[in-house]
Amino acid sequence: MKRFCIMLAAAMLAGLLAACGAAPQSAAPAESTSLPAAVTELPLRRLESGDADAYYQVRDAGDGTHTILYRIDLVTGACAPVCDVSGCSHTADSCPALHPVEAGWTVQVLDESTLLWIGNDTLYRSDRDGRNLRYVCSNSTLAFLSNPLYTDGEAVYLLNFQPDTQGRNTLYRLDLNTPDTVEPLSTLPGSGVILGASARWLVFNLYNSAEQTDSSIAYNIDTGETHSLLDVPHQEEPTPHNPGHQSNVADGIYYVFDFSTRTVTGKDPATGEMVLQSSPFPADPNEGRGAEYCWPVRVLNGWLELDYYSNDWESSNFSITSFSYLVSLETGEVRRKPDLPMQTWNGYPHSPAVVLDLGDRLLVTSRAEPHIETHFDNAGAPYTVESSRRILATIPVEDYLSGTPNYTETEGWI
Repeated sequence: MKRFCIMLAAAMLAGLLAACGAAPQSAAPAESTSLPAAVTELPLRRLESGDADAYYQVRDAGDGTHTILYRIDLVTGACAPVCDVSGCSHTADSCPALHPVEAGWTVQVLDESTLLWIGNDTLYRSDRDGRNLRYVCSNSTLAFLSNPLYTDGEAVYLLNFQPDTQGRNTLYRLDLNTPDTVEPLSTLPGSGVILGASARWLVFNLYNSAEQTDSSIAYNIDTGETHSLLDVPHQEEPTPHNPGHQSNVADGIYYVFDFSTRTVTGKDPATGEMVLQSSPFPADPNEGRGAEYCWPVRVLNGWLELDYYSNDWESSNFSITSFSYLVSLETGEVRRKPDLPMQTWNGYPHSPAVVLDLGDRLLVTSRAEPHIETHFDNAGAPYTVESSRRILATIPVEDYLSGTPNYTETEGWI
């Protein structure tokens, strides 16, 4: 599959991404345009739909023209529209939770007082209580919903969704304080995604169609400086059935799992310094008879977690194996993370999904339950769909790592 070693899927919260190998000393240079003067030295971070205080959701208001903004309080667990108007039915334009659908279907937390509203090609901002909605940008080439967005509080950074005719993406800076101010920072040597951020560096995972290579580079948004973190031949039809390498940025470090050595390494994106070399991982339990993935996902209490998946195409029931590995950042020790109870929804068992890292807690799905969803057709007529919804809960990090289902459920769900 084309770009097989860059992504497995985008169905839920992430894709599975290719990476590392022996890193050359320099990266293929990105074509930089004039860089804007740095107005802040705050570190970059990925925008998320919540923080330690609250998680936000946009739901259909049912009239075909509006949405309702909900807030899940991560201290009390309460879930309700962001409306403090006594007796409000959330149907009048005066309701602070009611917004036009044009504002977008996703909100992300910019800071302690501001939300960003994200549409397919629009950005708005509002106060966290839903009030004071104001326009930021409209740009059909950027496809905001299709890209992870990164911010330093003053601007948003993202890749354009469609590569140019030479198969390259451009990195853009979108000023949050001046409407419709979009500046191209650099045209990259390939197309791909932003893996993550470290201080003032962004890390990209790229596919170069002309050279048939997969690479990861670190890019400094203030100076335009780049570092190569990997450069490997692209595998159109990998055998055995794995991407060769899978990488991610977690807690500011670039991690890559190498299927040939079955080890994970970590590098500082700014310097290229090696900060982790793991012990070897166990062999594929299905011995290469199907697909295998091992993706670094997050750092918790000094442990790097990697999501592991393997299946057996030759078995009658497909024989799926799925769990997480943990790697000690201090010693490189590899161990299997104790499993939390599986959750069955839409007919299949699933591991709990981690929705948000809250520091000493995680926001996760704790269980699933049947749910009848109400939708509306183009004429505004309602219809129902049988589905499942997963209950959101918080869990202490130490309980998550030990496989102890010590959930504190909220009233929210996804």
